[in-house]
Amino acid sequence: MKLRKNEVVNITVDHLNRSGEAIAIIENSKIVVNGLLPGESADVKIIKPGKNVNFAKVFEITKASAKRTPSACLNNSCGACELLCAQYDHQLEIKSFFISEIFGSKVAVEPSEQTHYRNKIIFPVRRIEGKLQIGTYRRNSHEVTDWRNDCPVIPCEMNRIIAKTREFLKLNDPDGKTAQLFIRGSSEGFQAGLIVTSADDDIIQTLKDLSESGINITSTFYSISSGTNSVLVRDPVFVTGTEYAVLKTDNGIYKVSPQSFFQANIFTLNKILKKIREIIGSYTEPKVLDLYSGCGVLSDIPGLNRTCIELNPASFMYSEENDASEFVTADVPGVVSEIISGGYNIIIADPPRKGIDAKTLEAIDNSSADIFIYLSCEPETQKRDIENLKNYSVSEINGYDMFPNTIQIESLAILRRK
Repeated sequence: MKLRKNEVVNITVDHLNRSGEAIAIIENSKIVVNGLLPGESADVKIIKPGKNVNFAKVFEITKASAKRTPSACLNNSCGACELLCAQYDHQLEIKSFFISEIFGSKVAVEPSEQTHYRNKIIFPVRRIEGKLQIGTYRRNSHEVTDWRNDCPVIPCEMNRIIAKTREFLKLNDPDGKTAQLFIRGSSEGFQAGLIVTSADDDIIQTLKDLSESGINITSTFYSISSGTNSVLVRDPVFVTGTEYAVLKTDNGIYKVSPQSFFQANIFTLNKILKKIREIIGSYTEPKVLDLYSGCGVLSDIPGLNRTCIELNPASFMYSEENDASEFVTADVPGVVSEIISGGYNIIIADPPRKGIDAKTLEAIDNSSADIFIYLSCEPETQKRDIENLKNYSVSEINGYDMFPNTIQIESLAILRRK
């Protein structure tokens, strides 16, 4: 069946793909559309017809799922939370289906707090025909959705910081030097930063105004943009307050540089930390190697003999070495000899989305570790890596909802030496 642009057809959703898009088939024609749930029927308008795949947008839902719920978000064009239209139990069902399909066995997904959970955001900032826009990128686009309402997944203070930043940038940055807005923090205080194409007194004044705005802002900085859409902060220049944000977990309190990685959902992180503590605590004399460690939070247990390996030196900026903890700034593939010969009986890894490189995987496989704890934000690459390990077998896999309302899944695999 050949579909035409702007043609309206009625579909019934078969399933969601791993991007959260609804998939329907009409007479061998595949239709992809956002904003629908499995089993729902809708009239959709074809916006981009194709030979094998047609992209559409919802015109009218003709049969809603009983598991649909009114959206809690008023920034309707945002699209960052693909599952916000689903009841939370159904979100967990969808995620459990995805991760179970990847690993070939039933994997439950631990729930989280559904709202106000994020401790960090980086937003693009644009001026279009003189109009200031702060928000997220539209799906599959570099257009910015201009948030005019509070976001339900970030703390109230972050929403207030966004509103105040908008107010001050309108006055102080008419030329549009600000490219991104960075916010990180919690009830302990928030750090706000502007990533700019160039810095001047007006940018500095904006940050000073923010720090004096009555919101719990304990640190401000600016950073010169790399000229790309990268969310990495380079060489921050601090204007007011401290040079870090304070984040508190069940393992401890952390001073976190704006250049450092830290999990964005403390509630879910604490569940993961509890599981890791249980595994390490069951070992008589644990000696732990923590790879891609960030600040070292996953292995931060009092008195634990551990070595943390992290490429980003900013991650260890406020770490305190002691007789039990060693912090090594290095690229993980460059320390394979340490992995093999270090005498570790437990290895933890929390690599980036692309997974673990072949050289490091081989070193882990040939190490002395009895237990390999593998945390991943991308279960598909995690599954690929696990299949390349010859000397370990999976003891258990647990799913965690690190980003409620989105399609993202965090996966913790516990492997034991055969």
